[in-house]
Amino acid sequence: DEILEEAILLRREVPSRSVSQIIRILEWEGKVAPGEIRRTTLQEKLARRGYSAGHMRMYAETGVAARRFQRRHRNQLWQSDIKFGPYLPIGTNGSKQQVYLVVMLDDATRFVLHGRFYPTLDQTIVEDCFRQAVQKHGIPEAIYFDNGKQFRTKWMTRTCSKLGTRLLYAKPYAPESKGKIERFNRIVDSFLDEVAAAKPKTLEQ
Repeated sequence: DEILEEAILLRREVPSRSVSQIIRILEWEGKVAPGEIRRTTLQEKLARRGYSAGHMRMYAETGVAARRFQRRHRNQLWQSDIKFGPYLPIGTNGSKQQVYLVVMLDDATRFVLHGRFYPTLDQTIVEDCFRQAVQKHGIPEAIYFDNGKQFRTKWMTRTCSKLGTRLLYAKPYAPESKGKIERFNRIVDSFLDEVAAAKPKTLEQ
């Protein structure tokens, strides 16, 4: 099952990958021994799970692939996003300043691993949120980011390499690939409506 999940992730990364290419990558990464997996066997397993080459073409045309995709176990894949928050009077001389929510979400369980509002919009807020999530919940096998410059940093590349975490990025202009985090953001929108009504004066509030 673990090898099949890995093969599905590889096909999701590049839908045009052939079964032979997927097997070759699994062998290169040491996930399976050379010759351990037969092409026809993996092809049949992928088709049963809805990830045959034909399925991938259909999903690309209809935009439903993201709704079918889900990891089976916690810490196999994390997703992250930055959401623009409200303006709070925390700037210089009490001027209003926008805050930003960074969230790390587990793909299989939908559990919020760590989430926090920050007063700046730079790479350090993603680094801090990722660090806090790892300290609380362990190291993920893979993490899936947007293409924003806050995510594409040398620090993140180096850190994930040292942790053995696969670093993945969403394709530009493909919001459907981040369906779970976008669904969570709709819940956050309800919270922000309450924030607007409460009119907090500090980030802590």
